[in-house]
Amino acid sequence: MKNCVAPMLIAALAAAALGSGCSSLNPFGGKYELEIGSTGNVASQLQSLYVIVSPKEHVQEALNSRSDYGKLLDEDRMRKYSSFVQFEPLETGWKLVFQGQQSGFVEYELDGELILVEIDHDLIDKTGMSEYCMIVLGFFGNDDFEQVTVSHTSLADNADQVVEVSGKSLSLRDA
Repeated sequence: MKNCVAPMLIAALAAAALGSGCSSLNPFGGKYELEIGSTGNVASQLQSLYVIVSPKEHVQEALNSRSDYGKLLDEDRMRKYSSFVQFEPLETGWKLVFQGQQSGFVEYELDGELILVEIDHDLIDKTGMSEYCMIVLGFFGNDDFEQVTVSHTSLADNADQVVEVSGKSLSLRDA
């Protein structure tokens, strides 16, 4: 009987994780992946690109309106993020400029013209957060910010996505 309990418990946990869409119950681990790439030469328009992974409550107010996006770069707020990096565009590709607060659950890799971001699904379990989100924030000068946000729900659904940077905009699409 003992030998039957463990497999049934694992199967029940797996079914609960799949049914609820909750990554905190995911017994299989894994990573969520996001690609960030430009559609053409954006170096003349985009000044900086920031990637932020944060508990939702630390960024929610700054995402309320476009005029508040700059608040995401406030030093006190940045200390609360799980991960914060800044990139600058080159004619072909990206350059890592600043690496602030880091978590072992978020990894970045430059691959030619792409920025690859991986978030380990264990981020929720190991840090005690209830919800987090990833924000890609573009600064185009003169207090002109654009952002796209990938929510914890999308991350938990394992839906890999792509952020396209073009002209003066950012767009998010499924991979």
